[in-house]
Amino acid sequence: LDGRTGETLRTYLETHAADIMRQYEQVPDAVVRNARSAVEGGAKTRTVTGRKNFQDGRDWLRANMTPELLAKIPPVTWEAKRGSRSFYRPSENTITLAQDDRPGTIPHEFTHHLEKHIPEIGAFFAAYYTSRTRDESPVKLSRATGVRTYKSHEYTRPDQWANPYMGHTNLTAGGERHAGGEIFSTAVGMLAHPQSAAELYRKDKELFGITISILKGSIPTRPATPWTSS
Repeated sequence: LDGRTGETLRTYLETHAADIMRQYEQVPDAVVRNARSAVEGGAKTRTVTGRKNFQDGRDWLRANMTPELLAKIPPVTWEAKRGSRSFYRPSENTITLAQDDRPGTIPHEFTHHLEKHIPEIGAFFAAYYTSRTRDESPVKLSRATGVRTYKSHEYTRPDQWANPYMGHTNLTAGGERHAGGEIFSTAVGMLAHPQSAAELYRKDKELFGITISILKGSIPTRPATPWTSS
């Protein structure tokens, strides 16, 4: 894809989705059932099914994550709430969506569910985060983004991320937590919209490639040597 136009990038992503959809015809029925169940969700899902962004986001997940990858994880429960931020509760396998959720929010939050149940992914990105930010000082996320709703303990280590949220980390009196926990989810969320997908590719081809590889079912191992940002 190096040096290609946005039109070619869109074609590439459409081809990726078409390849994934063909896999549903090639894998065993049990895998298809488990994959669809993982995305469909539990009983509370009915509270959000009327939202177009939810429908579009869930369709994107089915079309862009290989069924064998989805079949490895249990169903997620979707629910709605009043508020400005969506979030994932790993202890309950529940994603709570805010009223103003964007199309990329559904893939973003679902990716946290994926990371919880396939821990190799989280381990990879924790090491990846360290290798890319070892010389970066933390900056308040609200200052880096101009978004005032971020809490006082939310920081980012800037690096050259396509989105500052990828550098997210929580700094508290107890130390640093959740470092690297927003890289993959933010990248997946960016892929869900053509404009932001092009931005991810333009600003960070390495992470773009890693993300596509995982969506195709290639589970990464922890990097043995430091990665370099593109």
